[in-house]
Amino acid sequence: MAFQIKNLFSRLYKTAFDIILYTLILSTILALLPSNLFVNFPLEPKSHVLNIPDKVDNWNNLLVEKSEFLLNGVIVGPESLANKDNFIYTGLADGRLVEINKKTLKTRDIARFGTKLLCGKEDMADCGRVLGVRFHRDNYLYAVDYVNGLFRVNVTTGAKELIDFKNPEINGFYDDLAFDPKLNIVYVSIMTTKWQLNQVIYGLLDSDETGYVFAYNLDTKRSTILRTGLKFVNGLQISADNKYLLAAE
Repeated sequence: MAFQIKNLFSRLYKTAFDIILYTLILSTILALLPSNLFVNFPLEPKSHVLNIPDKVDNWNNLLVEKSEFLLNGVIVGPESLANKDNFIYTGLADGRLVEINKKTLKTRDIARFGTKLLCGKEDMADCGRVLGVRFHRDNYLYAVDYVNGLFRVNVTTGAKELIDFKNPEINGFYDDLAFDPKLNIVYVSIMTTKWQLNQVIYGLLDSDETGYVFAYNLDTKRSTILRTGLKFVNGLQISADNKYLLAAE
């Protein structure tokens, strides 16, 4: 019995030694390889330290604790919500823009923004993916499709119109929108110009800084880039005092 235990520990020791040895050898080889060998490697990670506050004042977690899970299995991947009268509007993972009746929870398809109907994770560019929805003062629903850009949608008929930003510099991964409270201007975030929706994890690892925010004047039809060099800029929101445009980076 003692011999068997000794033999077992001997094998475990040898296995652990081999793992450490091979790891050191591989690490040494990789360190000695010329840097230009990875010239086409797509990731360029950078060191980043996130300063997280110890606490958040005036945060009421009771709203989360009392929440209810709705339409489980009926809708998949709702992203961004717009509320109007008795309905909620949202974009889904399969490319649909849908209307949800708040009383009956019945859903109705409003529009699609892609060319394919049967969609998987690899078909997002062809299926469309609405990531931001907001109602404007003109009573149209404005929807941001991550590939095609910004659409003006009639939620009654489903008719949609692609807004031409008339600026060749405006391109990339469209994400969210917010309307100016006074001017007829819409702000739009471009998350990245390097990665696609099914490559989001690469962008996070990459510390990609190609994101930016731009403004489009719905009256003059002109667009202006406001801020560049942002890391995966996502949601947009006008501050409560209407003085600032807040962007989640």
